[in-house]
Amino acid sequence: SSAIGRGVADSPVPSTGATAAAAAAACEQPFSVVLMDMAMPVMGGVEATQKIRAQGFSLPIVAMTANASDKDRDECAAAGMNGFLSKPVLRDQLARALLAALEEYDMDHQQQQQRQGTSNSAGSATSS
Repeated sequence: SSAIGRGVADSPVPSTGATAAAAAAACEQPFSVVLMDMAMPVMGGVEATQKIRAQGFSLPIVAMTANASDKDRDECAAAGMNGFLSKPVLRDQLARALLAALEEYDMDHQQQQQRQGTSNSAGSATSS
């Protein structure tokens, strides 16, 4: 079995958007990526993603939906999702979407650290 398969098998699978948002907030060990189903009962994937983002989580979220319209794609991006997959999902599509979301997250995280390092060093240079 693959590393991705083992990671997915060991991960909780919330059945509603509300439990997905709560799981992200309560998770002691952060997820590497979230695969967010768009059509869940109680709270859909867009609203769950908005709640996760409002809690300050920047982890990659990849939408999974049976709807593949540009409107759906735009709605997912506006909610803060990093990727979009339409069902049924083929293994290669899943792998590409996960890698792209993780690479984007890593680049954003590195840029944020560089900006913080630049502002910290600028502050220390003016204080001496």
